[in-house]
Amino acid sequence: EEELKDMKWKHEILIQWHQIAEKERNEGREKFHIAIGEAQQKSKFKNMMLEQKMKSMSNIGEQNAAALAEIIARTNLEYDPGALGRPMQQPHVTNYVDEKNKKVHDLENSLRNIKGSRRKLLLDVRKLMKEYEIPVE
Repeated sequence: EEELKDMKWKHEILIQWHQIAEKERNEGREKFHIAIGEAQQKSKFKNMMLEQKMKSMSNIGEQNAAALAEIIARTNLEYDPGALGRPMQQPHVTNYVDEKNKKVHDLENSLRNIKGSRRKLLLDVRKLMKEYEIPVE
């Protein structure tokens, strides 16, 4: 009888520990899901901003190319579109165009890097979710 009472008492303690562990696990999952959602939201926002910036830079580059072609046409300079619109007489214009092209290229590289990082983050998150036996939605 004493042994039964002792076993019931140990059983009750184990049940309480189990409940505490379940509660901590559920809280951890909730925090984990919130952190994942925030990270995904920030990543999507950064991607969107970079894409808009890239489009803007592309449009500016196109406008500059059109303006350069018009300037060259008005000044009666020889213009070879195959030479990237670089008239030898106006190096300051070519420097400006080169700078803008470099910015567009840098933004494209940044966007590729961020997209790659986002893909890696998602893979890592799924791996962690499987590791902690959290169902992937």
